Amino acid sequence: MTTATRLTLQAPIDGVVIPLAEVPDPVFAEGTLGEGIALDPLGECLYAPCDGEVVQCARTGHAVTLRSNAGPELLLHLGLDTVNLGGEGIELLVAVGDRLRAGDPLCRFDADRLARGASAL
Repeated sequence: MTTATRLTLQAPIDGVVIPLAEVPDPVFAEGTLGEGIALDPLGECLYAPCDGEVVQCARTGHAVTLRSNAGPELLLHLGLDTVNLGGEGIELLVAVGDRLRAGDPLCRFDADRLARGASAL
């Protein structure tokens, strides 16, 4: 018999919730990377949605993977095609191995810069 672990997440940024299926990128929209949601951001800082450990950071700062204390890993990905910006407009605030509490900042970003250089925020 297996026991399900409940994981409660807080929003990593204020924004408008968009179903993942409506994201204009098939990797996300078709659920290739798993379940999730998209948020059209109203702020310029991405926060940890739960307590956990940073297990991966994209060198360009556009993505962070967090292993929650409950076990599941969460990919927090900033925008679409943001990797092509080479880190411009993104300031990563964490490193692999950092232990975080829900609400700790992961990265700051210039929404205007990203909106001009990426296909979507």
